[in-house]
Amino acid sequence: MRALADPLAPEYFEARGGNLGGDGTEEENMQFGGPRWERYHQTKLANATFTYGLQQKLEAAGITHVLPLLAHPGLAATNLQLTTDQDGGMDATSDFMNMAQSPEDGAAGIIRCCLDETAKSGHFYGPSAGWAGYPDLLPPEELLTDESNVRINWEGCEKAVGAFEI
Repeated sequence: MRALADPLAPEYFEARGGNLGGDGTEEENMQFGGPRWERYHQTKLANATFTYGLQQKLEAAGITHVLPLLAHPGLAATNLQLTTDQDGGMDATSDFMNMAQSPEDGAAGIIRCCLDETAKSGHFYGPSAGWAGYPDLLPPEELLTDESNVRINWEGCEKAVGAFEI
């Protein structure tokens, strides 16, 4: 899967009735490219930048007892592949998915966030050795903490649901 490379795009926060480029070609999907994968990338980037935006807001307010943490599962064999395969997406039985870890192992990063007594605000956990494995403490990619991405995300979220009170 490609690394997060494109910045957060404001149009993904707009009400567009699902019209964000279609599903792309089979070749694009096999290369983790095209509009289907760009939407996936944008949602993952939005989740991460929200974490770091929340961290900034809490620090500015002097709130230290809430820890925004981030985790990723690596490649986990979940029902996501089954539903996307039915819709022209990833085949759950592909050679690529044969490298996936179990859903339980994919959840280990989230579990570590919840239980690691050494966790600090902004910590990011996930497999560091490829697609699977123990959730290590990872440095966040630049896009995750980029001020422009954090601002676009925060503004988009507040436009959708109203201002957040911290």
